[in-house]
Amino acid sequence: MKYDKDLMEFSKNIESVEMVEILSIGKSLELIKDLGDATVVAERYGLGNVTGTHGIGHARMATESGVDIKSAHPFWGYPFADVSVVHNGQLTNYWNNRRALENKGMRFMSECDSELIAVFLAEKMRKGATLEEGMKESLRGLDGVFTYFVATKDSLGMAKDTMAAKPLVLYESDDLVAMGSEEIAIRSILYGTIVIKNPQGKHSLGVGILNKLNLIFEGSLGYFGVGSIDGPIVRVNGRVGWSCAENMMAGKVVIEKNAGSCFGAAIRGGDLVCKGSVGARTGIDQKGGSIIVGGDAGAFTGFMMQRGRIVVLGDVGINLGDSMYDGTIYVGGKIGSFGSDAVEAPMTKNDIDWLNRKLKVAEIGSNFDVSKMTKVVAGKKLWNYDALEPTERKGAI
Repeated sequence: MKYDKDLMEFSKNIESVEMVEILSIGKSLELIKDLGDATVVAERYGLGNVTGTHGIGHARMATESGVDIKSAHPFWGYPFADVSVVHNGQLTNYWNNRRALENKGMRFMSECDSELIAVFLAEKMRKGATLEEGMKESLRGLDGVFTYFVATKDSLGMAKDTMAAKPLVLYESDDLVAMGSEEIAIRSILYGTIVIKNPQGKHSLGVGILNKLNLIFEGSLGYFGVGSIDGPIVRVNGRVGWSCAENMMAGKVVIEKNAGSCFGAAIRGGDLVCKGSVGARTGIDQKGGSIIVGGDAGAFTGFMMQRGRIVVLGDVGINLGDSMYDGTIYVGGKIGSFGSDAVEAPMTKNDIDWLNRKLKVAEIGSNFDVSKMTKVVAGKKLWNYDALEPTERKGAI
């Protein structure tokens, strides 16, 4: 149906029908709002199969309104057709602007301050302003710290507050325009996916990668695979040898089969996952991040661990957490023995919630009852910072 008259009156007539509410109007943009992380929502609505010229999205952490679908991004600018906004930041004059717009007949669907931007722009464009003119007016009319993106049927815009307090990253080429509130949001688009077809079990492959990309090895790796990485998402469709992901800084690594000894040695960040079993000294000298093992782990797992978490769904060998300084180890099966100063601690609701979230990210243990796992921490009896050697004391000669 073609309708060229005032959409305000059109919207009011539709919503005059009992139990009817308009969620969006337009012919060119599809608005999807739901709860869950970006991967879950994308799979639920088949976004991987959607085609078009442009799109915007937001993985929101609710701080100013409720956690529900109506408060989720993107926001539609009632009653202007084909306009949608996502926003990062906080608007300090939200209520003053909202009351003024409601007095003009504009409607709000939530109490999220981000919605104000969409309605603000819709009101300006309803009066004949272009998108660019409306956005320039928003910089004068909205107060606070903000970065926002707006999409219409044929335009894509971005704006920041005059103090530029919130980040904005922009990439432009002849074929692509990508923008995000953080650099990590557009890395995977720019770097894409690299597939190594036949790694032949060679050593030190994928080492020292500092960019965000998807790296897939179709086969097994030798020693020291994907060490000292900072950001890539790596999948090894095979096995790995000793010291896989040693000194890993950030990113995600998934090993589909088994791993050798010293798995994740000195890891500092990110998620390191082995769906099979791992060898001895897994997580030795771990300084951060998460190591998740779907099978069993060998002796001295968590040896001299300093920080981070280790999750083993199967059994572990002797001397678990030997001389661990800090951090947490969760074990789903049998424990050969505890190492020096490693002790069992009670599981908490936070532990259970974190484990359920992390196993989902790790793509393993979907039906595993994490509440029955054993939690291991440092007893801290080996902490002897006050017993300094004479030469270490202040004033020593």
